Amino acid sequence: MELANRLPELEPESMLDFGAGTGAAIWSGLETWGESLNSVQAVEAVSYTHLRAHETPEHLVCRLLLEKKKKKNKKNKSKHHKKNKKQNEKKINDQTFKKIKK
Repeated sequence: MELANRLPELEPESMLDFGAGTGAAIWSGLETWGESLNSVQAVEAVSYTHLRAHETPEHLVCRLLLEKKKKKNKKNKSKHHKKNKKQNEKKINDQTFKKIKK
């Protein structure tokens, strides 16, 4: 490993492999610093499609309920927004009418 060649005195206690992929960096790190490493962590991004491919029936029910709730909230928010918009337009029209009337 290049880092071990450049810093032979380096003895890391932990290692984080972000974007782990095949885990090659972890294998190399363990081979190079196995004695000093107390913890090794790998983080890998996973696509939404990949997650759905592994969902259990329980996960599916949960996801569908959350999506339904999200859709309902979005619909309510839209109704509330339209109602507020109409009320604001009415106020503006009333104020404009009062100014013209004076």
